[in-house]
Amino acid sequence: MKNMLRFSVLGLMSVITLACGDEAAPTRPLTNNQTTTNNQTQTDQTTNGTNNQTATNNETNNQTATNNQTTTNNQTNTNNQTTTNNQTMPPETLYVSTTDAYASGPLATQRFELEDGDNGAPREILVVAPSEPGIYAVVAFHHGFTLRTGYYSDYLEHLASHGFIVVAPQMGTSAFGAPSVSEEADDAQEVYDWMRGNLAAVTGVTPSFDHFGVSGHSRGAKVAWTILRREQNLYQAIVGLDPVDGTGGPLGGQPRVANTAFPVSLPTLIIGTGLGPTGFQACAPEGDNYEQFFDASVSATLLLANAYGHNDMLDANNSCGITCTLCADGPSDGGLRTLTYGSSTMLLRAALQGRTQDQAAITMNLPIQNVTIDTK
Repeated sequence: MKNMLRFSVLGLMSVITLACGDEAAPTRPLTNNQTTTNNQTQTDQTTNGTNNQTATNNETNNQTATNNQTTTNNQTNTNNQTTTNNQTMPPETLYVSTTDAYASGPLATQRFELEDGDNGAPREILVVAPSEPGIYAVVAFHHGFTLRTGYYSDYLEHLASHGFIVVAPQMGTSAFGAPSVSEEADDAQEVYDWMRGNLAAVTGVTPSFDHFGVSGHSRGAKVAWTILRREQNLYQAIVGLDPVDGTGGPLGGQPRVANTAFPVSLPTLIIGTGLGPTGFQACAPEGDNYEQFFDASVSATLLLANAYGHNDMLDANNSCGITCTLCADGPSDGGLRTLTYGSSTMLLRAALQGRTQDQAAITMNLPIQNVTIDTK
């Protein structure tokens, strides 16, 4: 009698399923949870009827057919993406990278070279971002004096592969008539305003401006700290790559930014070079370099790569030309690039993605020798 009742009810459910057309749930074994070979977990189907009866997949033999069926078909996979009705939806939480910070991250990246006016861009901007749908922290990058954002492509790609949307505005490329640091900071803040309303449309992924950091090389680092003095709650992390606090040349008269203590404590990484203050034309002169930025920071980690020069973290195959030859350089083994990419990733992951253990790891197992470490 129980079996007859069971078959009768199942038959009735089949009729109802056919009547529902394309909205009906697919046929599958009656288990509470299904685990597929691609590590996706399919949730139970729940049916709600006007007579308040529910058909469940419990191991009891009682199933109740309902007059109306509402079918959910959500699948959750191991990278926190939710698939609804066979359409991939972005995860609802911020992406966190957990792989080796010195190696490229697990994410494929995409690159956007925007000209002035593209998508409303206020100037030329290079954007590098993960290509996989998701929510990602944002990092602004400011290049060195007269350099091009493209000279840092490998650095930007590395950060993006670990789950950061990197926005690199192009500033002046000529030493003659170059904007002042204060003017560059104004231009940078205009880019920041633009990206809040346009970055998602450009990249197709979701930026989280509640997780916003900055990195800058040479004069670009001074631009970043200049903005920090203006807006003390803007950044959640800051990275200085052989920062320089120049005054714009012998007749420049531009104010220094690191001559007094910075007004806020935030996760800070400063990478200095031993050869920066050397050579006929010192590119990171003594008295205006990493030492002053470290001293002015409330808390910071300093990595001084004694054997390397001011531009040794740029791409190996850049077209910098004579501009970069003016700076003393170190070994061509790429060691400073590796140190820069990995330590920057760890500081930004700790501060912006919440992977706090990376903060202490910055000073451990360094990839090159002859590095002086200081923390405060």
